[in-house]
Amino acid sequence: MHHMIDKLCKLTLPFLIILMSPILVQADFGYSLDLSNAETDNVLNDSSAVDSPIRSGAIGLQFYPIPQLEFSGSFKHTLYDEITNIDERGDTITTDITNSVYGLNTTWIPLNPDNKTNLYFNTSFDRVKYKDSSATDYDNTILKFTASIGYHFRPNLHLRAGTEMTSNNYLNDENIDADNFQLELFTGANFALPGSNNLDIEGGFAFTSLQAIEVDTFNIKPNNVDLVVPAEYLEDANIQNLYISSRLSRSIGKKTGVSLTFTYSNFTNSDKSVILDYSTSFLSPWSSFYDGTSTVFKLKTYLVPTFVVTTGAGYWDKNFLRAIESIREDYEIIEIDPRSGDTIRIPTNVPWYTEPQDTKYRYEWLSSLYIDLTRPIMFREILIEPSFSVVYKKNSSTSDAYDYSSTTFTLGLSLSGNF
Repeated sequence: MHHMIDKLCKLTLPFLIILMSPILVQADFGYSLDLSNAETDNVLNDSSAVDSPIRSGAIGLQFYPIPQLEFSGSFKHTLYDEITNIDERGDTITTDITNSVYGLNTTWIPLNPDNKTNLYFNTSFDRVKYKDSSATDYDNTILKFTASIGYHFRPNLHLRAGTEMTSNNYLNDENIDADNFQLELFTGANFALPGSNNLDIEGGFAFTSLQAIEVDTFNIKPNNVDLVVPAEYLEDANIQNLYISSRLSRSIGKKTGVSLTFTYSNFTNSDKSVILDYSTSFLSPWSSFYDGTSTVFKLKTYLVPTFVVTTGAGYWDKNFLRAIESIREDYEIIEIDPRSGDTIRIPTNVPWYTEPQDTKYRYEWLSSLYIDLTRPIMFREILIEPSFSVVYKKNSSTSDAYDYSSTTFTLGLSLSGNF
């Protein structure tokens, strides 16, 4: 069978090359290169306040067989220093979260931009791979498909509707069961208002399938001789999320623009579900899975000669799903000797778990300020953009582990062009 396939490939490959030659000759190709060197005083975004440099490099290639169609591929490698922590038993734990991301992307906009109706299709695939064995439990793939339709109802009113499907698959299922699938339906409208104002409103409803535990089916106590892994109680769950977002933007003069975005989201059926503690860690599959409100202000200006200055501030009110925490400490399991009837105390430090009935929601309040300076330079049809940015975050939480602040400085360099 494999021999037949190889033979078929050898016969068809020359034909495909001949068939594609006119397209390849006429096609446009693009490329991009991004380098950055950052220094942060809190790489994990928690109370451990571990500082680390973050160095990354990314390369992207784009292929346009026709103006309406884009194929692209990318590779990004991010390098961190090793992170050393002391666990509850006093043991030293070393983690390296250095990782690589491989991506493929297809975008198709089939209709003429001048049409009243426009269509948009996008498919993307990302493979996230961690270098060190201490983090490979979080190796995963993300497959996403987006489709939308827009309609210019009036010159100052544009309507849209669409759907997005995301499948997230964790590759080491024996250690982490975090696969999830999300289906989102959305609709929106963009209004051009008098006085150089623009209002964009979008609302949607998302369904996320994940593994969760029903509160009434789980009961583990430290002195239970038959300790079990909580994952044995995981069942398919479907969290529903309703959201609405509005953005008001306007220009101030010829060189400055501002925007204010408000977002509200709400899990409508999450009261009885709890998730495992890895869901709230730095590499968590659910670290961004929360509801609440956010307000973000952004200003972009070209007033500084030869520079693009972008600055802004944001506030997020986050409500996370309840999580079962694992606790590793020395304690005793009590057994009764079946022969003598004597009580036997067995020292152990096997992890035990909080009961879902005792879990609490985690609430957080995040404030952030940032500024970015970029210097665009055009050199022989190559766009070169050196940049410098500063980001400050202050996070308050009902869990002491997530009370933190952080400051990150980043130097970046981007190059892009066509060939």
